Amino acid sequence: MGYYELLLARKLGGGGGGGGGISVDDIAQNLQPSGDIVLSDSVTQIGDYAFTSKPITSVVGNNVTKIGAETFHFCLLETISFPNLTNITGANVFRNTKLVTVNLPKLVSMGSGNLFGDNALLETCVFPSLTSTKQSLRNG
Repeated sequence: MGYYELLLARKLGGGGGGGGGISVDDIAQNLQPSGDIVLSDSVTQIGDYAFTSKPITSVVGNNVTKIGAETFHFCLLETISFPNLTNITGANVFRNTKLVTVNLPKLVSMGSGNLFGDNALLETCVFPSLTSTKQSLRNG
């Protein structure tokens, strides 16, 4: 199976929201990733709009702990794997995708907004560690 391995990332700066981790944000916006994405293990955060409207179908981020607003909005996303994701900030992160099942075992907090809105195929969301949410998962 071929995949696009995203190794480009940039260090977060001093008020950039993290303890020296690596963030994928505007670099990804300027690339044209497609298909399957495997993020480097050094990537711990994905910034706002990083993959919005990119034709990616799956993403693996083994060490990602934080995802920003509209990160995968309007993607062709069918599968995700974020086994260490604990925090989603912002709205519309997975809106208008093709996800069917979502399992985020370590997710403890979600921001406001419409996290999985307009996902007609979405059937199951599993968040066993979720302790705080300020939003609806889907719109009516």
